Parts: sequence; structure tokens; C-alpha cells
Amino acid sequence: MPRAYSMDLRKRVIEACDEGQTIAQVAERFKVSASFVNQLRQRRRQRSTLEPKPHGGGRQPLLSLEHDEMLRTLLTAQPDTTLAELREKLGLKVHLSSLGYRLQRLGLTFKKNADSSRARARGGAPAARRLASSAADPGSSPTRVH
Repeated sequence: MPRAYSMDLRKRVIEACDEGQTIAQVAERFKVSASFVNQLRQRRRQRSTLEPKPHGGGRQPLLSLEHDEMLRTLLTAQPDTTLAELREKLGLKVHLSSLGYRLQRLGLTFKKNADSSRARARGGAPAARRLASSAADPGSSPTRVH
């Protein structure tokens, strides 16, 4: 998000307006938009100040520092916990991708293992095991040649 213009610039812009220059001339001279010059003049007229409005703060994150510690302890106790299980244990209504991003930011990533069920399609055997079983049975061929 862009920062507010400095007070020094704001003062110089208003001084140029007070000298009789048009809004367009002032905007071009100081490389700002004409709407900024106009709003600055309005702010001075209505509030007698050139100060920028305070920042609204934005949306507060759903996952706090306390949740970070809970995530660390949960994953230390059971490293193969899924994101859905973590969300359930935390008791939060947060999207799984948000939880995944937070884990990445904390340096806690999941490592997939060729022997684990998460590393292959659900319900299917790994390709190596299928090929080994078909090689043991010479009557069946995993690939057909037409």
C-alpha cells in the first residue's frame, strides 16, 4: 500500500496554490495528481490541517501468535497431521490454504513419503507394487502391444 505524502510536500503544494497557481499547474510541478491537490485544499479548508488521515488498520488475522505456538506443539506431537485435522484441533473457521501459508511462514512444511498413503492416489496401490505383482504373474501383462 502506498504511503502518505510527506508534510513537507503537502506544505509546498499548498504554498504554490496560495501563490495563485492552478491545480493543474501545481500537480504537474510537484508530480502529484490533480485530485490530491484538490483534496488537500479541501482538507485545509474543512479541518484546518494538512495531516493525512490515520490508517484504518485493515483486517485482523484469524491466526494469532498463540495459534503459532499451538501449531508447533501439535505438529511436534504428531508430525503427519493433515491441515484439516489441524484446523479442527485449533477450533477455528479458517481456510486450509491460510493454514498452509502460515505453516510455510513458520518453516513447518509437510514432507511426502513414497510409502505413505498421502503420496499416491486414494485407494490405489503404488505403481511399483503393481508392476512387481504383475511381473510375478507371467500370464498378465501390464501393457499390451497391438
